[in-house]
Amino acid sequence: MSAPKVSVIMSVYNGERYLREAVESILNQTFRDLEFIIIDDGSTDGTADVLRSYNDPRIVLLTNTDNIGLTASLNRGLGAARGKYIARMDADDISLPKRLERQIAYLDTHPEVGLLGTWVEVIDEWGERLFTLQGSTDSLRLKWLLLVGQNLLTHSATMYRRSLVERLGGYHPGRYSQDYELWSRMSFETQIAQLPEILLRWRNHSEGISTQHLEQQWETTAQIMQRTHSRMLQRDVSIDKVGQIWALWAMKADRVDFDAIKQTISALDELLTEFGWQYRIAYSEEKNTPMHLRRLRAEALSQAHVNAAFLTGQVGDRFSTWKHVTRAISHCPSCLANSFLILACVEALLGPTVVNVLKQKLIARRKSIDKDRDSLLNPLTLHNHSS
Repeated sequence: MSAPKVSVIMSVYNGERYLREAVESILNQTFRDLEFIIIDDGSTDGTADVLRSYNDPRIVLLTNTDNIGLTASLNRGLGAARGKYIARMDADDISLPKRLERQIAYLDTHPEVGLLGTWVEVIDEWGERLFTLQGSTDSLRLKWLLLVGQNLLTHSATMYRRSLVERLGGYHPGRYSQDYELWSRMSFETQIAQLPEILLRWRNHSEGISTQHLEQQWETTAQIMQRTHSRMLQRDVSIDKVGQIWALWAMKADRVDFDAIKQTISALDELLTEFGWQYRIAYSEEKNTPMHLRRLRAEALSQAHVNAAFLTGQVGDRFSTWKHVTRAISHCPSCLANSFLILACVEALLGPTVVNVLKQKLIARRKSIDKDRDSLLNPLTLHNHSS
């Protein structure tokens, strides 16, 4: 039997609630030349019954006797895959009908790209739309953001080349952030892209892995960053330093060392410089690469100072806030429109106490407006007014 063009890999553990929607969203894809490898990771609910109810020859069902976790299950699925491309899928998400068709067409015509994501629509547990995630579509920017702990590629929306993931040895045997870890290693080996099209509905609910074990995910991400920074800079980098870079970039006030912000931005600048040198060589065939990298560096340093301005404004350090505001603007004048920078300026002028009072008044006023609007739209109220 000939190998399919793409292998879709999905692991499920006690996921019967959303499983049928997920499975059928793959079976109903417009692209038909696929195998759907599903790993039942030792489920104890009705998952097995749902999976056995399908009689589609494209489904390859693997069953783990014990629950071995997502990472080990995905590696088992990779070991069974025969497709040129690997598409990831989660048991609580929904792939839109043309997802595989669009991603395969892109990878077929862009051999330099090894990892491809798409924009996603975030839905709640009832399938109602919450918002959309429209991450950058620029390969260099996606790689840079991975270095500072920001992963814009939704795991279940990705497709990558099987030859690449096999060469890298599959997923690292960690329990958390397995996608971020693999993307970070891939970023040294291939170009990364993202389709500017919503092709997946990603379900955000309290039972999802991404909403649990946040402390462990934080620690794991810092360890991954430590490895990638050390590889980029070709020397050992302390986990405390990368942790501060991540905390500043993510604006985690409870984790930022305010006394070390200057040193953190200097470390970020060093990382940017090395990043620029390495990718100026790697992307030398693209004539706009040097300009692109200069722009990326300016925006990244400006963003670091914007974040610092916002954080120091929150704790009432007006002198530091203004210092970071001016440096943010000097690096990237167009970043003056950044909403966090505007908030930092307002707080530096008026102080956080005054700003909080204004916020509360605005919230109260908004509630009052909503209440008046609701009363006008209430049929009983309308009837009373008309009488």
